[in-house]
Amino acid sequence: MRSSVLLLFAAGRLVSCACECGYSIADPESKESIVFMDRLETDFTQIDHISQNHDWVRQEFTVSAEDGRGVYGKTFTPINADTCIAKKCSSEFGGSGLNLGVSKIMNDDDDAVPGSEIDTTRLDLHWGSFRAGIKLTATKGTCAAFFWYFNDTQEIDMEFLSREFDDDKGIYPINLVVQSKQSAEAGYDASKTGNYKRVNLTFNPTEAFHEYRFDYTPRQVLFYADSNLMARMEGSDMPSAGGHLILQHWSNGNPLWSGGPPAEDATVTVSYVKAYFNSSDSDHQSSLTHSCLDSSRKGAVCAIPNVTQGNATTGGMFFGDSEVASKDGKAQDNGATYTFGGVMVEGVVVWISGLAFSEVFSYMMDQGRSGAERRGFEDIVLENHTDSKSLFAHVTGRDEEGVVMLLADGKTVHRPKSPSEILQPVGADHAIPVGGPGTHKTVRIPHIFGGRIWFCKDKPLTFLLNPGPAVVEPSVTNPTDPNFDADWGFCEFTFNNDQLYVNVSYVDFVSLPIGLKLENEAGKMTSVPGMPKNGLDEVCAGLRRQGEKDGAGWDKLVVTSKSGANLRALSPNAGAELHPGLLEGYFVPTIDAAWERYANEDIVINTQAEWGDVKGR
Repeated sequence: MRSSVLLLFAAGRLVSCACECGYSIADPESKESIVFMDRLETDFTQIDHISQNHDWVRQEFTVSAEDGRGVYGKTFTPINADTCIAKKCSSEFGGSGLNLGVSKIMNDDDDAVPGSEIDTTRLDLHWGSFRAGIKLTATKGTCAAFFWYFNDTQEIDMEFLSREFDDDKGIYPINLVVQSKQSAEAGYDASKTGNYKRVNLTFNPTEAFHEYRFDYTPRQVLFYADSNLMARMEGSDMPSAGGHLILQHWSNGNPLWSGGPPAEDATVTVSYVKAYFNSSDSDHQSSLTHSCLDSSRKGAVCAIPNVTQGNATTGGMFFGDSEVASKDGKAQDNGATYTFGGVMVEGVVVWISGLAFSEVFSYMMDQGRSGAERRGFEDIVLENHTDSKSLFAHVTGRDEEGVVMLLADGKTVHRPKSPSEILQPVGADHAIPVGGPGTHKTVRIPHIFGGRIWFCKDKPLTFLLNPGPAVVEPSVTNPTDPNFDADWGFCEFTFNNDQLYVNVSYVDFVSLPIGLKLENEAGKMTSVPGMPKNGLDEVCAGLRRQGEKDGAGWDKLVVTSKSGANLRALSPNAGAELHPGLLEGYFVPTIDAAWERYANEDIVINTQAEWGDVKGR
C-alpha cells in the first residue's frame, strides 16, 4: 500500500494544522495569554549568504556627522553584513550566524566610519514579541542595536555601547529606549521623557550568545534578556503603528554615545531572530484570522517557549521546523490519507490556502536608503504522509537571472555556477528534510517559472550540472541515473506577481500520487483528487493484463524496485526510450481511422480558454 505526502501552499497560515490560530505569550502580571497570528523566524546559522534570503535586506546609506550628531559620519555598506554557516566560517570573519561589522578604517571620501545594517523586508510588524540571539563585540567604540522602527517618533530600541563595558567591575549596560513625539521635542533625548532606561546585564554579553527581546502591545513595551524582565514602559507615548525590525552596528565617534571609532575591526554576531506578531495590513491580518477554524483545538494556538542562557546560541525551538509543526499532526491525520468526495487519496496533496492572486507577493521596500529590489515569495508547508522515515524535498526552476534551487533550509536561493564539464555536482546541499510520517516543513518559494517540487522517499535525489548551467534532473528512462531505483515524483508550478500555477497531472510516468486542494480567501474550496488509494498498483496490474492480452509489451511499462514492488508506471513514450521499439506502430490504425473520420466531418475542440469550443477540419 502506498502512503501519502501532503504539500500545503499557504498564504500566511495553514488550514487545520498546528498553530493556525497563532502564537501566544503570557502577560507577566495577569498571566493571561496574548496571541499573535503571524511569525517570521530566521536561523542565520543556516544561511550561506544573506543576499539570498527573502526576509532581510542589507542597507546602503550614509549619515553625515552633523545629522548623526557625531564627530564623523557613519556609512552603512552591504559588504559589512553577511552570514556564515559553521562549516565555512573563518576566525577573521566572525562566528556562525549573521556578522555585522564596523571597520577601523574610515572612508576617505566622506570621512565616515563603515558600519552595517540589515532590515526585514516586511513593513507590517505590529503588536508582537520580537527576539534576537546576539553575541556582542568587546572592541570599544561601537553601538550595536536591535530595534523596531516605524518613524523617528515611533521606535523601540535595545542598544549596546561597547565603550561602557567594564570587565573589571562587571558592568555591562543595555540602553532601552522608546522614541516618541515627546522625545523628538527633547532633541531625541529619550532620557528626558521617562522612556529611557539603562539596565546592567547580569552577564558578560561579549562571551556568549544571549536572547534580547521586547514585547510590543497596546500602550506597553516590555524588555527582556534571556527571558528575564528588565524594564517596562507604558502610556500614551508607546508606538501604535506597524513597522519593521532592524539590526545595526555602527560608530561615529560621538563621545556621549558610540565613542570610537574602534581601534580594530569589530563584529557583532546574530544567531537568530524570531518575530511573532499581528500584521498592520488589515487584509493580511483578516486572512490570518480567517484561517483559524477552531482556536479551542489542541495545538491551534502554540505557546512561544522562553529562551534561557542555556539555549540562546541556537534559539531553541523554531515553529518552522518539521518536528514542531507536526506536534499534533499524527493525531489529527493518523499519518495516512485524505478524502476528497469519498475518494481515498494517497500521495502528494497540494493545498493552497487563503490565496489572493493580486496580493500573494511581498515587497522589499526602498526606504530611501537602499536600492532594495521588489521581490515576491510564497510560504509552502510540506507534510509527509508516506511510510518513509525520511522524506526529502527539492525545489528547482528558473527566474530572469537563470537556474535557481532552494538550499536545505528551504528558504535560501542558490544559483549554481556553470561548470566547465558535464555531469558535475551542484556543490550545495539542496535536500530539504521534511522528516518522518506526519511531520511538516515550511519552505519559502520565490518567483520561479518552470518550477518543480520534487519528493523522494528515504534519501535525497541527486542532481547534476552541465555547462550553462543546465540542471541534469532525475530520469525514469535512464537505468544509469543515480535516482533510477529511488521512489520519487514531482509537481510543477510557476509563480509570478499575478498568479500561481500548479500542475499535478502525470505525463511521463506515475509514481507518488499528487492531488490539489485550493481554498481561496472567501473560503471556497476546490479540489483535484489525484490518484486514489492503490492507484499505482491498479495501473500496473492493468498494464500487465493488457500485455498478456495482446503481447505488445505493455508490461514493460511497469518499473519495479529491487524488492519487486511497483515503483512507477511509464507512459508509452517514456517506455519507448527505455525499451527502443516498444509499441512502435501500435497506434497507427487508430490514428488513421481518426484522420479518415474527421477528413469528412468537423471536429469540435474545447480550448478551455476564452475562445470556447472551436469547430473545424
